[in-house]
Amino acid sequence: MPYRAALIGCGNMGSRYDDHRVADPPYSHAGALTLHPDFELIAIADPNEKNLSDCGQRWGIDNCYTSHDALFASHQPDIAIIATPSQIRLAPITVAIRAGVKAIICEKPLALTLEEATKIQTLIKDIPCVMNFSRRWDSGAQQVPQILQSMGALQSARGVYVNGIANNATHLIDLLHWWVGEIQQINYIDSVYPTSPTVYFKFEQGGVGSLQAHRGFDIFGLELLYEAGLLRLEDGGSIIRYRLTKQVSQLARMPILGDWQSIPSGLNHTLMKMLDNTAQVLRQNTQPLCDITDGVRVTQFLQHIQDMTR
Repeated sequence: MPYRAALIGCGNMGSRYDDHRVADPPYSHAGALTLHPDFELIAIADPNEKNLSDCGQRWGIDNCYTSHDALFASHQPDIAIIATPSQIRLAPITVAIRAGVKAIICEKPLALTLEEATKIQTLIKDIPCVMNFSRRWDSGAQQVPQILQSMGALQSARGVYVNGIANNATHLIDLLHWWVGEIQQINYIDSVYPTSPTVYFKFEQGGVGSLQAHRGFDIFGLELLYEAGLLRLEDGGSIIRYRLTKQVSQLARMPILGDWQSIPSGLNHTLMKMLDNTAQVLRQNTQPLCDITDGVRVTQFLQHIQDMTR
């Protein structure tokens, strides 16, 4: 029997990314829930009546509400998907927990302040929370940690992003925590564009990093430079490739990089993989591949930037 799901937020990630297209693979939560055999989308909520109406018609959902309070007063879903704007997380999660949901799926970031993220973490402690940092579910990205183990010590990491430090850049922050390790401290912030700063920092294990804001065209990428190799994530994550050192060059008298090797991407199927993991968590009482702790850690990084730029 499928798990009953309620969707809170019918905007882009909730539904509209699948407007005017065949939702296979799905780009929205509503699309993924409709296609996945382990879930049934039973109700949706959004105060924007246009988003609500379009989502209901697009996916054939009759139970449409302009508030999450009204939805949970009428239904008892097994899971709640929180796809609201990032400043509206605590209220719908609070109501969902009180309604007895068995799990939460939350869009990134978890919250914009560490205070709110900590409140959510405390509130949600007894049930799993799956954070949708989408590259966590990419089968290609999941191979990277093992590959990096063969490259020695990190020297530098450089990420490039658009559309805000609290928006697209949160995926890079999570990738760095996942692939590289804890960020020890932020050294410098260039805040010419306050919502899209360039940030310089260092890692606990050694090595330095930066997140560089760009404003000219859509770009999302990451380059990791190690003692014995180089890895690049390009084109939003649809390309992951790396080079390892080989024999010593007679001219340079030091190792040189070998040919590029590519990792097949699974980025287009991440929402379905996320639901696979959520179903497994519910059935086996295990931890999600990306959970509330990961969400809090990203918000903590954002909070440090806020504190330094006041």
